[in-house]
Amino acid sequence: MPLDDQSWGEYAVGNYERWDWYQETGKLVFSNNGTPEIEADIQFSGSYSTASETWMWAWANSSLDEKVKVSSRLIKELGEDLGLKQLVAGRWIGTEVDGWEMTSVLAKAIDAIGVYRTPTSNGFIYMAITDVRWLEK
Repeated sequence: MPLDDQSWGEYAVGNYERWDWYQETGKLVFSNNGTPEIEADIQFSGSYSTASETWMWAWANSSLDEKVKVSSRLIKELGEDLGLKQLVAGRWIGTEVDGWEMTSVLAKAIDAIGVYRTPTSNGFIYMAITDVRWLEK
């Protein structure tokens, strides 16, 4: 079942003080008062740079751990099969909206339940969520 607005409402992720993602585990964690409360399994789709106004697929980003970008390689293969340049080019001029659209392509391909984006010092990291759960208190 997709993680739609109603599902996000159940988790109220916008009400948490912090979010942290961990490349080595492929987890996105939401916490309050230093206590982790929600954990999601993630796959990065890519990043958007506001400085260069470019989209970069996760598979093309050597600074990302393989654990969080392995699924993005499926999109490159799909692009090669279909002859779609935006899925094959590792980096290209784009917008923040392209980030959401490319993340939607990944989410559909891996049957994700939702998508999320976190800010960076010069843009955003986009990710697909494949599972989410409450952590025991």
